[in-house]
Amino acid sequence: MGICSHNKNQTLNPEVDDTNEKYDLSYDLKQGILVIFANSRCGKSEKACELLRSVNVMAKVIDINSSTSSSALKRALKEASGSSQSPYIFIAGKYYGGLNEVSTGVKDHSIQKLVNSKLESIGAKLT
Repeated sequence: MGICSHNKNQTLNPEVDDTNEKYDLSYDLKQGILVIFANSRCGKSEKACELLRSVNVMAKVIDINSSTSSSALKRALKEASGSSQSPYIFIAGKYYGGLNEVSTGVKDHSIQKLVNSKLESIGAKLT
């Protein structure tokens, strides 16, 4: 199936190239309420996507390895999250956690509530 195969259209920050030392996550974080920076070589990333799909929470998925500036992106993610392991899950631009946090959030419904709250705050109609 591949990395979170439901979301094949990636958008990476077009302002970044191999020569830049710093990667600005703000462009990518604006791509959706829930954004996952995933590693296509990591089963944890796929598992996080599966868990979210199981409760009908859709995410914008960005494959870290497909970035032309993956080293800078990985450094920026580590700086923003404090972690060097993918997946990196952000909700409304704030770091939420990785697979463990998503698993807990799905089980106790807190991730669904948080996503729904953020969607309602921007006027989205939930059915």
